[in-house]
Amino acid sequence: MSIESLLTFSHPRQSQTASTNDITINNLLTCDMKRKWAEPSLSVRKKLKKKSKVVCYYGAVAQKSYGSEKRFLCPPPIVQLKGANKEMELSMSILCEDNDILEQHTALDEHHSGSFRYLHVTGTAKAKQFKLQLNLLQNESSFASFLSKPISIISKPSKKTAKTSRNTSTCILANSPVSLFNRINSQTVRTKYMTCDHNRLCAKNTTWSPFDVIVLCQPKQVVITKQSKSSPRYNTSRLQLPKTPVSYLTYGTEIILRESRTGLSSPPLILCKVDRGRLVESAYGPVSQMQKIALRLASSDPQHPVYLSAAGSMSSEQDTHQTWLDYSPSRKLEQEEIDDYLCWTIVGIHTLEGEFDERQPTTPSSPPPEQPRLVNPYPYLTHLQYKPETNTLEAIGQHLIQAAPVPRLLEPWLGTHGPLPTRIASPPETHTPHEIHWSIDLSSVKQQTEELPLLLVRQDGLVYHTGKSLKWDQEGEGWLCK
Repeated sequence: MSIESLLTFSHPRQSQTASTNDITINNLLTCDMKRKWAEPSLSVRKKLKKKSKVVCYYGAVAQKSYGSEKRFLCPPPIVQLKGANKEMELSMSILCEDNDILEQHTALDEHHSGSFRYLHVTGTAKAKQFKLQLNLLQNESSFASFLSKPISIISKPSKKTAKTSRNTSTCILANSPVSLFNRINSQTVRTKYMTCDHNRLCAKNTTWSPFDVIVLCQPKQVVITKQSKSSPRYNTSRLQLPKTPVSYLTYGTEIILRESRTGLSSPPLILCKVDRGRLVESAYGPVSQMQKIALRLASSDPQHPVYLSAAGSMSSEQDTHQTWLDYSPSRKLEQEEIDDYLCWTIVGIHTLEGEFDERQPTTPSSPPPEQPRLVNPYPYLTHLQYKPETNTLEAIGQHLIQAAPVPRLLEPWLGTHGPLPTRIASPPETHTPHEIHWSIDLSSVKQQTEELPLLLVRQDGLVYHTGKSLKWDQEGEGWLCK
């Protein structure tokens, strides 16, 4: 439908004596909503829509990259679809206010799963968080999008014990899902993630699993406090137990790791702190995100402890990327030295879940039906002001650029006048990200008494109603924005 036909469309409730110049934005929107469409039958509606479920697991924190060094999201986000079409594709984007949008595409495997191994956050001094946007694609067009929780950005893993009173996002919560990965000589290509296969724990470099941390026994933390100096016994100490209930995972805790999807559980393990390849004895306090830990078998002899190891045998000759997990002793010198195979990095995991209606393929007709045009994202204006000295309309809005097939600004029309000349204005120092500051030239628009709607037109002819209109003020000799 062209702009001229929209403006001259006769509303069903409009009287015969009404002028066509009385058509406003509200009339146009009402006309569009009142349009009659044939209601599909129940059997057709069942074929058109099918309820499917999407689950995405991703890390609660991420390290920023510096220069040419790319620190990929670890663990990489994984997506599981249930009841969906195998031909569906996935894309994931990093949304950060200080950076350009980084996007990666992937296809579903035979298990209806997909992972994003090459997403990273570039170095920035301002951004403290970012989000992930998951898009479901069919025929190269997005039909469903999901947004993650905010993910904290850290420069490097903290070597100190986390302080829960300052920043809870740096701590691992008790009884919450985590990911554990093993890395040899700090090499990314030699990274293996804990998962399970054939009812056994194993380590793979191609996939990973979230594990629920089940707390069995929390150590009693002892706080040493000195008495006041006014007391004659000020140099003596007394023992005090913490008053607040434990909600964070702490060192020395006896835990069980339970795979979130299959329910496979490990034997009881004791969480130990590792620093520079050595075991930190008597460590206590909350566990930080991306901290290096060792998992000691609780039933092993304290004099000869054994730890969960990723140096086990390969599962088969055909699958050289899978290692069965076993238990190995440490090297005991003055302190227990922990080999790289015994050292695990722990990261908290967030879960994104959602449902969507998948359009099922229908029997092709002759000729084939035209592909529906997507109208999202919908452009909108947040600010509109007329400047009489330059006869321009200053506008601020979002989604004013059509990305495909060629990136191009939407064309502004004022009634039947258009497209109007535009200029991108420089935004102020403090402005909302992704906003466009627009200057629209109105010199070609004749002064009229009727109210003219402000429309935005896409390359393919699709017209967006902004909900704004302009009317010439005879007394003030200028355009009034409504």
